[in-house]
Amino acid sequence: MDWINARQGWAVSQRGNGTAARLVVFRTADGGITWDSSKIAPGSFPPTLSPTCLKFANATIGYLAASRGRVYKTEDGGVTWKISLEITPIAPSTIPPSLQSISIVGENIVWVGGSTNGGINTVWRTSDGGTNWTNAWTYNAPTSNAAGLVAYDSLQAFYLRNSGLAHFTANGGKDWNTYSMPGTAILEDGLFMVIDPNCGEPVCQKMWVVGTNGNIMEFGSEKILPLSMSSLTGAITDNGNQLFWSAYEQSGVKYFEVETSADGQKFVTTSDKIEASANFNDAYQWLHTNPPIGANYYRVRATEKSGKQLYTNILRLSNNSDEQWKFFVQNNTLSVFNTAVEKGDINFRVMNVAGQQIATKAVQHPGGAINQTIQLPIGTNGIQILQITQDQQSRSYKVFVGK
Repeated sequence: MDWINARQGWAVSQRGNGTAARLVVFRTADGGITWDSSKIAPGSFPPTLSPTCLKFANATIGYLAASRGRVYKTEDGGVTWKISLEITPIAPSTIPPSLQSISIVGENIVWVGGSTNGGINTVWRTSDGGTNWTNAWTYNAPTSNAAGLVAYDSLQAFYLRNSGLAHFTANGGKDWNTYSMPGTAILEDGLFMVIDPNCGEPVCQKMWVVGTNGNIMEFGSEKILPLSMSSLTGAITDNGNQLFWSAYEQSGVKYFEVETSADGQKFVTTSDKIEASANFNDAYQWLHTNPPIGANYYRVRATEKSGKQLYTNILRLSNNSDEQWKFFVQNNTLSVFNTAVEKGDINFRVMNVAGQQIATKAVQHPGGAINQTIQLPIGTNGIQILQITQDQQSRSYKVFVGK
């Protein structure tokens, strides 16, 4: 189970046995009052696959590790999943390793680690959101399996084995230093970070490891974790322009402020100070009520306790009154029209009221009027949600499909 805030969370389980087994991901947006679910596509995994770890970078990007060397990724908040990594058996084992740990540094930097029952330990990392993976380490330790993993960035990470050993790399896995906790085994998920109140600002993070006999191993070298933020995204709503962003390793941050601009060059502070939460990672949002008609540019400024300031990307949202979408449905074909749309990539996505995607289409629009058709699955009826995304800006409309 993983939560990014008090309302948004996910859980995963295995349903059924043998060839009927399925992985089911549950998601909630109201603190667990209601849950929706999605199944990993049938036939996309062997019957003996089981989930081991689930982690989300923000409200949309998440990773699911499993046995049989599998890592799945979602880019729509857990509605749909695709295989991102599939490890083949590592000799002398004939079975792929079980990936028990995920450590997410940002949307694109992810480390995973695990082992086989025979003690073949392996660590993999990606810096491009799972498009490409690199084997950072493979080690044959017959009496020692994976116990935990934590990464600082794309190069630095700790990997724990249940035999009482922890390994650290500072160069992406080319070299590893080993630390020992004599006479004890490390508990699974026995790795945690704590704030050191005596290290000054920005706040330092120390790593501690818990063993089965009550021993706790502390890594004395302090590590100041730099703040990283996700891409700033947004959507035009009936109430105004809604912005979304996430912050990682934010314990050194005092507050965030949203800046706006009419030309993308000169920015002014528009929001009040948004205090950083006490969580290590967290998701944030801000609503710009009554934004001016036309193009509005946004960025978020983070101010750390040291006084250092960092910025997100610049987001453009257009409130042009002439950008009105019209659509109708006939014979399971959704037709979408607009007389004035700017040049760029446009993504059309149709979902049912449960949030499950049923149709999608991507086009490169030269600018001006647009007329597109989207084929809906046979039997589609009732209220559907049409989401139109361009230039990181999304609009959603309710569409009625008759029988």
